[in-house]
Amino acid sequence: MLPQRAGHAVDRGRVRSRVQAPDAARPYNDAAAGKLLDDVEIKRVANPNSPDWEIYLLDEISKRTKMLETSEFVQLQNLQKLRHLSAHPVLTAADLLFRPTKEDTRAQIRMALEAVLLKPALFSKRVIDTLVEDIAANKALLISREKLKTYLEARYLPNMPSAIERELFRVLWKFCFRLNNADTEANRAINADTLAILFSRDPAAVRAMIGAERPVFSNVGPDAEPLDALVAFLADHGDLFGLLDPAAQIQVDGRLAADINNRARGRFKSPDMAAHLAALLAEEHDELGKLDDHVWRRLLADASGEGEADGAVRLASRPIREAVATTRQTRVSVASSSRLCPISRL
Repeated sequence: MLPQRAGHAVDRGRVRSRVQAPDAARPYNDAAAGKLLDDVEIKRVANPNSPDWEIYLLDEISKRTKMLETSEFVQLQNLQKLRHLSAHPVLTAADLLFRPTKEDTRAQIRMALEAVLLKPALFSKRVIDTLVEDIAANKALLISREKLKTYLEARYLPNMPSAIERELFRVLWKFCFRLNNADTEANRAINADTLAILFSRDPAAVRAMIGAERPVFSNVGPDAEPLDALVAFLADHGDLFGLLDPAAQIQVDGRLAADINNRARGRFKSPDMAAHLAALLAEEHDELGKLDDHVWRRLLADASGEGEADGAVRLASRPIREAVATTRQTRVSVASSSRLCPISRL
């Protein structure tokens, strides 16, 4: 039963009108924000002389939205205590009222502005759904990683708390490398590009998160499409392979064995580029002929970047040499059997 005071029950419609949060509860239709406002007002009306609802509001925002950084949360807790002392002053041993300094007041105002008041309301956990839907809807325009990066940095990333950014990385990792349905397949490429952009913003923090949450990030596959996307991602961030558990590594190895394009991307499995090129040189001619053009170009660029351009050229020319040799052998056989021309003319 809802608490009552002076014979009046707390009316939820009146409750919401008394605590104003236009950004969160109305334009964005955020049901969670509206529910939080109701809960806070119920506590406030139940005990209007108590400041407990202020701490409750702060705690619940931190728990439900992850909108606040840890440092911001602690500073806002301290601000509430200072506000309480100012509103209900106590005497010191010298019989002096508490009075914050101008410098401290300015610092608290700036902190409150940056932590809450200047931060867009949509930067709660629901921003993840908004962002994923947004880039999916605009993928026809975000045709390169550079354009996507510019778009994200203009619209989302500058004010996004690190906790939300890490959560976004977890969600996109799952969409890219675990799930396999019509929606994730249609948007796997742009989600993977977003994942790469997030990684580039703080590689050390992302590596630490993956290492600390190894079972979560090792839960990949088993379908070919998400595993192939993981191989492509590891081609750019090979050190992450060692952070996955053995089961995930076995799944990746299976996709390397199944597809020459994946093996060409699998530089992270070799100690250096020379060893990687040597392994590819040992491949059958027919297999090398299946390499996609963009995989060839990427391999040549990476090899040049690691000082192995000559090895890459030898690898690239091998199918041509073998094709020429095969053609010569075929022509010799045909000429010999039909006696149309001497071998020396070939």
